[in-house]
Amino acid sequence: MAEKTQSEIYEILKNARHEYSYNYCLDFDMPGYFSNTPTPFFEYWKFADVLHAFNDIKSVNWRNIESIISSQSPSEYTTNLPTNWTNNHFRNYYSQRTDDKPIEISRYAGWALANQLQNNFFDTSFQKAYFMNPGASEDELAKEAQKIDYSFQRSEISKTVSRINGIIGTLAEKHLINHSQISCDFWRSIYTKLFGQNYNFNPSLANKRGYLDYMNYKLLKELNKRLSSMVNQWDTDAEIKETPNNLIKLGESKMNGIQNVLQCKPIMLIENKKLTPIAANFMKQEQQFIQQYIKPKSR
Repeated sequence: MAEKTQSEIYEILKNARHEYSYNYCLDFDMPGYFSNTPTPFFEYWKFADVLHAFNDIKSVNWRNIESIISSQSPSEYTTNLPTNWTNNHFRNYYSQRTDDKPIEISRYAGWALANQLQNNFFDTSFQKAYFMNPGASEDELAKEAQKIDYSFQRSEISKTVSRINGIIGTLAEKHLINHSQISCDFWRSIYTKLFGQNYNFNPSLANKRGYLDYMNYKLLKELNKRLSSMVNQWDTDAEIKETPNNLIKLGESKMNGIQNVLQCKPIMLIENKKLTPIAANFMKQEQQFIQQYIKPKSR
C-alpha cells in the first residue's frame, strides 16, 4: 500500500475531528494539579480514521491504544491523576462501542499513538505535528514535522554514537591503544567517505561529535541507518576480527552509495550553524503540550 501524502493525512484527520459541547464533559477536580482554562468545546477523532491516517497500521487496534497512551506518558505528569485516567481520552469505549457509536480518541491520545509509532521507526512526524499544533495549516504542520523529525533523528544517532564509543573503548582496552586516537581515526574515515578527501577534518569537532550538530535531519537519518547497521554487524558477525582497522573498514563500507540515496552530495546537507537548538526547543514544546492535554475529562 502506498504511503499517504501529507495532504491526504491532513484531510483525513481534519475530517475525523468532532467537537462536543463543553457542558457535556467537565474537568476532574484535582487539587494541586494544574487547571486548564475551560473552552466552549472539546474534541475527539474517530479512531478508525486516525488509523487510516497512519496508513492503516496493523500493530494498533482499539484494544491496545489505552496501553499506548499510558506507556507514552511521563510518570511525573501522571502521579496525581485518577487510576483510570486513560479511559477519559476516549468516547464510546469498550461496552459503549457500537457501529453507530464508533470509538473516538482525544488529541492527547493521537499524539501518544504518533509518538509510539515514531519510536518504532514509523514515519509519523506529520501526524505528531498535527496533534501537537491545534489550528495549524498544512504548510505550518509540514515545517513543524521537520523539527520533530530532526529532534528524533538527533536523539537516535546519539544512541548509535554511544554504542560506537563502547566498541572503541573495548578495542582500546584490548589492544592497548589510546581511545581518542581510535575515535579520531574512525570518524576521520567516516567523514572522508561522506564529504571527500578535501574536506577540512577537525579532530576536536569529531571527538565531540560536533559535525553531527550541523547535519540536517535527512543526512542524520541516513547516517544513523548505516552506522546502526555497522554496529549490529560488528556485534553479531563472528567472522569479523575485532581490530580498530577492521572497524574503520566496516564503517567505510557502510557509507558506500550514500550520495545516490540522498540524491545529492552529503556536504550539501550540512548547515552553517548548529541545529541542536531545534531539538531543545521541541522538547520544551512537547512538555508544554503534555501538561496542557494529559489532564483527562469525564465523558
